[in-house]
Amino acid sequence: MELAGTEVPGHMTLPDLQEILKMRPSPMTQNEENDEHQDDDQNKIDTFTFVTEHLVGPVLGKKEWDRYKCRERLSTKFTPSDEAYLYVLLTNSYDLWKNVEGSRVGNGSLTKDGTNKKYCGWTREGIQMYNEFLKKVKDNRKEDWAHDVEKQVTEALKLRYNQEARRHTQAVRRRRKKRRMSDHYESDENESGSDIDADNDLSIAFAQV
Repeated sequence: MELAGTEVPGHMTLPDLQEILKMRPSPMTQNEENDEHQDDDQNKIDTFTFVTEHLVGPVLGKKEWDRYKCRERLSTKFTPSDEAYLYVLLTNSYDLWKNVEGSRVGNGSLTKDGTNKKYCGWTREGIQMYNEFLKKVKDNRKEDWAHDVEKQVTEALKLRYNQEARRHTQAVRRRRKKRRMSDHYESDENESGSDIDADNDLSIAFAQV
């Protein structure tokens, strides 16, 4: 993926839908000899990290979630109902979002002919899917590893955002230093130019005596 000619960072690359729908992954294996299996485990935790970082905000409220995503575990702010709704939205619109070229996405298969005659809404299939996802979310949150996975994701986001904040601060300081040096250089040039003008003025004055 590329954005405006720049390669998109790995943590911003949209994962496969089926990987997203696996929710909180089981703990990573400790078998150091099986590198391929370890990579697969890391992809699973990266997928849930993507969900936590980029997809929760549009449902919960971006400003609201930005305040907590590096400090609180997902389940402390995002209810099972919220999470189930997110997965239904993704199932309904994932392919549309990936392939859309403009701002109008259109209706997915679960909202094309909804039960509400005026506003369409969700089809019966969509409503049934929501109920199924709600049960899966509740079961997934009860897994022994669920708390640790969420905590691991929170720590990963905290680390990344702290690093990005430091890089931003350093870049700002470099720009300010460069600006000060440029202003100082221009000031020296102006002062030097003023001396020359003064000498010329004196020469003219002496010539007229």
